[in-house]
Order: sequence, then structure tokens, then C-alpha cells
Amino acid sequence: MVYRQWACKPVLKTTMWIGAILLFCWGLAAPGAALGGDQKAPASIVRTYYAQVLEVLAEEEVSNEQLKQELQGMARDVFTFQIMAQMSLGRSWKDLSPKQHKEFVDLFTRLLENTYFQKIEGHLGDVRDYSSQDLQVTDEIVFSSRKAEVQSKIAYKDTYVPVNYRFVKMDGTWKIYDVLVEEVSLVQNYRSQFTDRLQKISVSDFMREIRDKVHSLEAKANESDTEARAG
Repeated sequence: MVYRQWACKPVLKTTMWIGAILLFCWGLAAPGAALGGDQKAPASIVRTYYAQVLEVLAEEEVSNEQLKQELQGMARDVFTFQIMAQMSLGRSWKDLSPKQHKEFVDLFTRLLENTYFQKIEGHLGDVRDYSSQDLQVTDEIVFSSRKAEVQSKIAYKDTYVPVNYRFVKMDGTWKIYDVLVEEVSLVQNYRSQFTDRLQKISVSDFMREIRDKVHSLEAKANESDTEARAG
């Protein structure tokens, strides 16, 4: 089973991977300081991170291996992967045991990190050429005291593509739980795939598939790192 990412028009694929880069680059921007308490609204957080991400990625001396370590280590402070994982399973979440819940959250987190970092490696050049004019926050919608959405747009060729971030407030801190590119939700995309698989196979087989997929991605990443060091 191959888990696809955003199902979209081919012309938008590059922009979507740029959106993925921004998602997992946010951890480089000292999230503890930026997200501390209730000092910043979601839109302010996004503006700050857009600026800091561009600054960090402009540093050519940062190797891919170093970047990967930073992204994977720090992104977990910015996102609530627990909620993302649970939402990606929808009603099927209740079919997993507590032990499987814990394992699935870990596997889902690693699935996202490894899937998107492999795409990031192929598009770093696109992002390094970006300026603040190419990444713009356009609106902030506060749905309630706990839910909000930040709307932004990313330049792609001669147009701008909408990239929106959904936030939830947890213990006084705003966290991202979903990203939408041209109204296509990352979480809903995975939920559609997972629901389809769970209608055809058992929970244990599904968990094995996810486990195998993650291990395959990590093995590929380790192989790439080894080749890069040898070169």
C-alpha cells in the first residue's frame, strides 16, 4: 500500500511541497519562545515563522543532514501530532487498543516527518529563492477560544496558492493540527486512505502496513545520509 500525499493538480505539486517544507521548518524558529503562553495570536506566529524560516534556509552552509535533525527534533514542539493522528483515523480510532493508540501516534508522526523530508530535499532550491513577498499571511479567523485558522498564500510561477493552517489551543498554547493547500486537507487526505484500508484489512494488518512503510522510509533516509557523508 502506497500512501499518497495531497491529491491535487500536477501544477500545484511544487507549491504543496513548499507548504510541507514550511510546515516542518517551523521547528527551527525556537517554537518554545514563540509559542510560550498566550502571548501571540496564530497569525502573528505564522508571520514570525515565515520570516525566520526564510532566514534559516538562506544559510547555504546548513547541510541536509543537519536540517533534517533540526526539523524532526523541533517540529514536535509546534504540532499536536496526537490530534493529527487521531483525526486521521476518524471513527476507526476507537477500534485500536490503548497500546495501538500510542504506537500509531508514533508511526504517524514518523510517517509525516520522513515522507515530507524526502520531498523537501528535492525542493530546497525553490525555497531558498523565496522572499517575504512570496509568503504572505492574508487573514486570521478565530472560530472559538480554542480553534483558529491562519490563511496565507505562497507564490508559484505567476500566481499565488492558498495555504491555510488550522490551530487548536492546548494548555494555553496554540498548536497546528492541520494544513490545507487549495482547500485540500492533509489530515482528511490521510483519513480517506486509512478508512479505505481499514474497510479491507484488519487493524493488526493495517498497523503492520504503516509500520513497514515507516521502516522503509527510514531505511531509505539512512541510505541517503550514508551516501551524502561518503560523497
